[in-house]
Amino acid sequence: MRVLQEWKIIKTNRNGKRQERVLGIDGSKIYNSKRLDKQRVLASSQVTHRERDILEVKTIEISGNDNKSFKIKYKEASKGEHEYTCETQQQCQEIVGKVQFIMGLNKQKEEQLRRGTIF
Repeated sequence: MRVLQEWKIIKTNRNGKRQERVLGIDGSKIYNSKRLDKQRVLASSQVTHRERDILEVKTIEISGNDNKSFKIKYKEASKGEHEYTCETQQQCQEIVGKVQFIMGLNKQKEEQLRRGTIF
């Protein structure tokens, strides 16, 4: 399951600034990139953390009253917690559901490895 799916989202940074981003998810990673417009194609298109392994995610959950926002908390405390806002409730549910599904698969694999039932 390595199909990359992307959504336009708003990431709220540590200082409370809202940043337009494209969030991508495949079978193992979460990707974060700036949205590029025609006037800023070459201007500072890098982000601090371009990708993170889904294995690093501690929790992901829908937050806020509008059901368009979600938070990702990472296992390593220094990586903190990130808040994102989607364009629609459906997008939010898709993102959270996809990451939770992959986290569940990873947990099953870990348990099978521990029991020695996977080669």
